[in-house]
Amino acid sequence: MSVRFLLPSYLRPFAGGASRLEFDGRPATVGAALDVLGTLHPGVRDRVLSEDGSVRPHVNVFVGDESIRYSGGLATPLAEGAEISIVPAVSGGAAARTVRAALVDVFNRTEYAGSSASLDGAVATRKLVRA
Repeated sequence: MSVRFLLPSYLRPFAGGASRLEFDGRPATVGAALDVLGTLHPGVRDRVLSEDGSVRPHVNVFVGDESIRYSGGLATPLAEGAEISIVPAVSGGAAARTVRAALVDVFNRTEYAGSSASLDGAVATRKLVRA
């Protein structure tokens, strides 16, 4: 069985610049695959796993499109030809997107709509006047 890792840009310098790494072997779980990765590229392992061996909170690991946080963690089984993606966490969440969308909506209905003014500039100067 082979397993393929997809690496984000911040981990590539620790893997010889590679964005994809493929290993032959028979890792049965995500944890075993990360052990193989860590043996060959310890800098990647150290940025994905904490000192106690758990996935760091600011890192997401997916097998296919399923997060291992919901499929068994490091014990998540791997199928033949599995693809493991390591993805940095993105903060903000739904609430931040909702606030940003509301601000964009207000901005689009203000005296600044269609001008070269930016949303951030309009909010900073508090010149949001409804048309």
